[in-house]
Amino acid sequence: TDAVDCPYRGLAPFAERDYDYFFGRSKDASQLAAATITESLSVLFGPSGVGKSSVLGAALPRALHAIIDGTLMVYVSRWEPGFYPTLLAQARERAGLADPAAATSLEALAERWIAAKSTPVVFVFDQFEQYFLIPLKAENQDEGIEPAFEVDLARTANRRDLDSHVLISIREDALHELERLRGRLPAILGDPMRLDYLDEPAARAAICKPLEVFRERHGDAAGPVEIETELAGEL
Repeated sequence: TDAVDCPYRGLAPFAERDYDYFFGRSKDASQLAAATITESLSVLFGPSGVGKSSVLGAALPRALHAIIDGTLMVYVSRWEPGFYPTLLAQARERAGLADPAAATSLEALAERWIAAKSTPVVFVFDQFEQYFLIPLKAENQDEGIEPAFEVDLARTANRRDLDSHVLISIREDALHELERLRGRLPAILGDPMRLDYLDEPAARAAICKPLEVFRERHGDAAGPVEIETELAGEL
């Protein structure tokens, strides 16, 4: 909560609000932002636990704004039956559109945003391996994957006249699942980007730098908070 300031997130991914405590990935975020903003469809993959969600949630928004100030980034990471209306509502909220009729699809939202703001829209679909765990719709069933989402996704990503961009992030062991979307998105597996583990200098920064920021923020009120050099090396 806001009342408890901690420089470390534990097993939870870093979010945009945690940017000041997020270290070790600035180069990766800048490269990812540049690749995403120049392509209509991009794929990021890597092993489980490598930190994809933290890069996307904490660092990518700033990296995109550094390229084109005012870029709208819509981040989605929850996938469950019936997700599509929730996704659209989340996108409208992020874009500041209160009226549900203002944007009934991702494509329509991108059109409206770009017409009003003249800046790009980036849709980031994280943990996309969970999407493929949703049961396919069977006859007479109301739950399951909405074909409307895949159609909307394809229309948004395939339009060359619209400054909209789609980034899909997926675990390395589920990368092959994207083959299912190739019919609507022929370029989906054309040139996926891999996020590697932190090297030693970046890992040391991720361990030590957040504590420096914490001490700068809280001063003497934080008490004698420090980290042992030996512990940082062991981690």
